[in-house]
Amino acid sequence: MGIVFIAIFAYILTFEEGGVQAAIPTLGALTLGAQRLLPAMQHLYQSYSSIHSSKASFQDVLFLLNQSLPDHVDKPSSSLISFEKEFSIHNLSFRYSEEEPWVFKNINLKLKKNTSIGIVGTTGSGKSTLINIIMGLLDSSEGHIAVDGVKILNANKRSWQLSIAHVPQNIFLTDGTIEDNIAFGIPKEKIDHSKVKIAAKKANILELVESWSDGFETTVGERGMRVSGGQRQRIGIARALYKNADVLILDEATSSLDNETESSIMKEIGALRGEITIFIVAHRTTTLNDCDQIVNIEEISD
Repeated sequence: MGIVFIAIFAYILTFEEGGVQAAIPTLGALTLGAQRLLPAMQHLYQSYSSIHSSKASFQDVLFLLNQSLPDHVDKPSSSLISFEKEFSIHNLSFRYSEEEPWVFKNINLKLKKNTSIGIVGTTGSGKSTLINIIMGLLDSSEGHIAVDGVKILNANKRSWQLSIAHVPQNIFLTDGTIEDNIAFGIPKEKIDHSKVKIAAKKANILELVESWSDGFETTVGERGMRVSGGQRQRIGIARALYKNADVLILDEATSSLDNETESSIMKEIGALRGEITIFIVAHRTTTLNDCDQIVNIEEISD
């Protein structure tokens, strides 16, 4: 359109006094201006396209934010789960749809309270899927999990979830203080400072934090950019321990760390044996040396 406009404009100028020679400076200035404006126009169009394509997602976010919270969000279900003796998995099978192949099938497993179990397997074998079912984030296709013989159903799932502390591979840290990130989700005025220190001590980060000038008021930066990977993982473990849960789940929580840092963190986890039930998902069996039980998900699945 720009080229057509300039061609028409040039044709009109040839009829003016001086003809083509007089029109050349005007056409040159117009062409140079158009050349300088073109990148800005392209950027403007790209921005418009990006906004237009993101409109639907933005409307979905607004819709979700405007929803009211469920009544049970801050309290457990009336059907309480008491973990006193044993956690068990009975003929557990899972697939994402009837057209999809089974991720795993007929898994049976038992774990005594305050013992640790390591889960290994190749990529795609279903380790994280199994953990998500244990945490109640996914529903099994067949079979069930039980705590002290009580099946985990929708009626008591929330109560079971309150018993679990989860440490993922990538720890999310807010741009707040060490204390805020350990007591994650707790209002500042309701944080139990002594409990934060106890959790930090068990995660072997207390001495390090107290050696800093601001101590637990040290800001970690956006997504923890001001602390190292090992320190970030320790904060994540301390966060899980602050919850004082019955079950600790580590889903490849050390796979992104170097061997020395991973060994140090696993020693800290090993020190918790006998105090809490621990599920550890890992690629390397050497990470699970201190576990009471190690299972390969491909060997226990049909």
